[in-house]
Amino acid sequence: MNEQLQEFLHYLQYERQVSPHTLLAYRADLEAFLHYAGQEGVPSYETVDVLLVRGFVRHLLQQGLSRRSVARKTSALRSLYRFLLRNGMVSQSPLAAVDPQPFRRRLPELLSIADLKDLTTFQLDAPHWKEVRDIALFHVLYATGMRVSELTSLTLHDYEPIYGRAKVHGKRNKERFVLLYQAAIDAVQRYLNEVRPLLLAASSSPESHDILFLNQRGEPLTSRGVEWIVQQRGRTLHPPKDIYPHMIRHSFATHLLEAGADLRSIQSLLGHESLAATQVYTQVSRTQLRAVHQATHPRAKKQE
Repeated sequence: MNEQLQEFLHYLQYERQVSPHTLLAYRADLEAFLHYAGQEGVPSYETVDVLLVRGFVRHLLQQGLSRRSVARKTSALRSLYRFLLRNGMVSQSPLAAVDPQPFRRRLPELLSIADLKDLTTFQLDAPHWKEVRDIALFHVLYATGMRVSELTSLTLHDYEPIYGRAKVHGKRNKERFVLLYQAAIDAVQRYLNEVRPLLLAASSSPESHDILFLNQRGEPLTSRGVEWIVQQRGRTLHPPKDIYPHMIRHSFATHLLEAGADLRSIQSLLGHESLAATQVYTQVSRTQLRAVHQATHPRAKKQE
């Protein structure tokens, strides 16, 4: 079973060109299934049945994994079996009889426009260098809706303020242009003028760095670093919120949709390959619309 798994991972890496992070996630999820199947004495993918898959799901839930984590692992298993079927390694998929509905991801969590205004507003008249950098970072995330991995790989050459845009290197090395509003351009320019030269001076190899956002050691800011910055800034909101970078991406897309942007345009800006991935934001808007309707319609409001 491990041999077929390695073929699948090779396919993901070299044909699908998934990111290293995605590849590691697939490997971990599928190796967890192989370990469980081995404990149950199942010798091959062909002999895996729906009862084993459901047992694996129960095992994960009993371990305390969230439904989101279980959904990710079962999705990885579905992808593996699609690969095995296409290549004639199995005759059928046991996942065909497993309903994915109970494990589908929840609707994205969002930030309000007021929250995002607070996140991109200086708290002090004479801000610390970290706040100058972080405000620029938040502006870029909200202006463009880019992924955190795309933000951390953004270079000085990718940033084109004269055109009000940036070139993003997305999944599978696909490039797209994202747009920046003037406040974001101004925030980034202040960071470039006042902060980045100081950070670069602290680096041991400044000549090698053309990455736009740097940490306090003058090294490229990592995804984990951005997550920490976002989390810390979220605690300054009123009331404090536990936020993460992808929440800003979700908010970007939903706010555009609510303002009248069409799904195809949002799909292009987000870098989604499929429109289906973008359509989740219509569900968010419908949920919010229902809440507004219930709260304001005279026949829908609960009688007190």
